Amino acid sequence: RVAPHAYSSAYTEDLKRLRGDGRSKGRVHVLTRPLSEYLRFEFSRYYAPHVLAGEDIRILDVTERENPLPDVGDFWMFDSSTVVLMHYEGDGTQISRELHKGDPAPFIEWQRIAVAESVPFLEYAERVTE
Repeated sequence: RVAPHAYSSAYTEDLKRLRGDGRSKGRVHVLTRPLSEYLRFEFSRYYAPHVLAGEDIRILDVTERENPLPDVGDFWMFDSSTVVLMHYEGDGTQISRELHKGDPAPFIEWQRIAVAESVPFLEYAERVTE
């Protein structure tokens, strides 16, 4: 564990700079419980400090509910216009990234749904201990 308020890295400093410039960065992590050992590590080591530095990290836990985005793969979206598709092995190892050359409209809608159906990380972390 790290002290979230004391943690600093190039990433957290960049988050603070973005926030100071009136910009934002966020993500929605879709998951099911039980949480893997790595995900528990990631939560304790990175997510809380990143939230405190200004990143909007949200959790969409689909353990006991239907996934509102069942066939949507992982992606990054920049400025609601540029989309990068993420590709993974079956074990979760990222193997490639691909610039999406089509219309970003579906991704904008999927982002809207993901944000609306998720909860802020700190709220989720208070409720989930497994």
